[in-house]
Amino acid sequence: IDNYTTLTRTSGNGKDCAWNLANVNGLPTRTTPTPYSIFSVAGGVQGFGSDGSSLGHTGLVLSVNTASQTCVVLETGNWLQNSNPNSVISSYSYNMTGLTFVDIRPYLR
Repeated sequence: IDNYTTLTRTSGNGKDCAWNLANVNGLPTRTTPTPYSIFSVAGGVQGFGSDGSSLGHTGLVLSVNTASQTCVVLETGNWLQNSNPNSVISSYSYNMTGLTFVDIRPYLR
């Protein structure tokens, strides 16, 4: 957030990242993605890159296909610890509950 946007950064578990970013910067949250939105997966939800952890999951949406209700995301996770690179590009269906998105596109540097 510091390096690529004009927004104020936040911290928290994956399940809280979108909400915290929205609250600190006065931004709306969404239940559907837009390109360049931060996502959070609620704690306990299995899917969209989350294994059902109580801490949830987070990452960045790169692109969205509204026809198939899928999006491509940049994510990292415990399974990538000590890997190089430590992030992956994945595709997921967003036709599920427990997802929160915050569009950061207007604030990119």
